[in-house]
Amino acid sequence: MSRIDEARSDSEWERGDELIFVSISSDDAYAIRIWMRGIIDNRPKHIDEANGERALGILRSAFEKQGLVIDQEKVGVLSLDTIQFTLGPYEGTQGVAVPAAFFKNPPRTAKRLPAQNRLD
Repeated sequence: MSRIDEARSDSEWERGDELIFVSISSDDAYAIRIWMRGIIDNRPKHIDEANGERALGILRSAFEKQGLVIDQEKVGVLSLDTIQFTLGPYEGTQGVAVPAAFFKNPPRTAKRLPAQNRLD
């Protein structure tokens, strides 16, 4: 599975594409961190899968709320294996930053960040 640190070497990141910032609640950010931490800590597979499903649901819901559609021709169906993102605060809000290239025609209202402003 892809993780934040691995995402930084992905070709989408290396090209320096702008990022789309998608805000999420602090509770949702915490749930995604639990999923990421589980892989590092080698939690039992069934626990990691449950946390992964929750994290994926959070991302899916956040993208839908902001009118963002994954470009399935480029990256396939949204999954934790295909999406690349960083997680963290930006301007006082928690969220994820995803390369714009992952989305099909992102709305103009979507908050954009230069690639060098990845969240940490």
